[in-house]
Amino acid sequence: MTTRGMGVPEFEEIANIIADRLTQPDDIAVEQDCRQRVAALCDRFPLYPHLTLPEPVMV
Repeated sequence: MTTRGMGVPEFEEIANIIADRLTQPDDIAVEQDCRQRVAALCDRFPLYPHLTLPEPVMV
């Protein structure tokens, strides 16, 4: 993840996302919030910024 340019604030956010899901695994609202937060991080730090791919559908 550091190769994507993430730093301490992003790693703290990742840890918080993991903690939220682990402490509330059955809460649908928490699941949706975590998915949005992960998507936001992926948008800010794309794996291959030079490639243009269609946006995946979350199931």
